Amino acid sequence: MIVEYDGDQHATDAQQRKHDLLRREELDRRDLRMLIFISGDLYKTPSATLERIYRGLVDRGAKGLRPTFREEWRRYFPEQN
Repeated sequence: MIVEYDGDQHATDAQQRKHDLLRREELDRRDLRMLIFISGDLYKTPSATLERIYRGLVDRGAKGLRPTFREEWRRYFPEQN
């Protein structure tokens, strides 16, 4: 599984967009799942972002505890308070 952060240039630069699409086609061909995140995912909805990554891993056969934010991280992720 691949986790990627896409900045604005991935949506606004046509050459970058084409490169991304071709790369994603190749990754799909190799049966690699790609999760793509943008700024709002990380800063506005971090718990939903973490959940998406967790579900992606579980879908691929990973086993383990559901992730949680430790107390010292809560100030960085206000939606968790």
